Amino acid sequence: MAARDPRAVVRWLRRSPIGKTLRAMATGEVQISHDTLDALPLSPRVRYLRHMLISAETLPTIDVRLNDLEILAEHLVNDLPSHHAQIINQYFRWQVLRQTRQRRAQKPLTVGMFNARWSALRKIASFLVWLDDQGVQMGTLDQRSVDRFFTHHRSQGAVATFLNWAIRQKLTRPLMPPHRPQARPAPSVPEDTIWRKVDELLDDTCYVAGHR
Repeated sequence: MAARDPRAVVRWLRRSPIGKTLRAMATGEVQISHDTLDALPLSPRVRYLRHMLISAETLPTIDVRLNDLEILAEHLVNDLPSHHAQIINQYFRWQVLRQTRQRRAQKPLTVGMFNARWSALRKIASFLVWLDDQGVQMGTLDQRSVDRFFTHHRSQGAVATFLNWAIRQKLTRPLMPPHRPQARPAPSVPEDTIWRKVDELLDDTCYVAGHR
């Protein structure tokens, strides 16, 4: 009702899976819960719907980016062979998620932090796939293989951090991954500014589509 162009809201509500999900919630076919939204494919559209329902106090407040990160990590783990899935899931739960939640106690996950953690997980998954291609296992990983990987793969600080963790957990033998340089934190953008821009983009997109 408060939108600048109510027609844009109506068009947005008709888009899949927004309208279908809201109708199912209203008729009791599915629960009005974060779990229902978690079952939908991740997309900016679903993320925006979650923010709207939280703002309307229909859903309890959560850190949406952290929730998305957990969903993406689960999908990533499920796509890996079981011998790698167990390791990366352990790393994500015990290391990444624990540290992120500790920092979240002070402020929600920023866009930069979300992107950095998701990029790191994908790089680690690619490294584990590379080990399979080389016929190498984590338990038998040697320094020569580590050096060969880092020689041909740049910007792999996330893999170095992962290997240092694996060494401490005795999942692999003592190795010497390259030192990871200290990265500068990306500047954060206020949450209200982000969602104001999203609202403007949605309105503009619907307006253009309706006037073609």
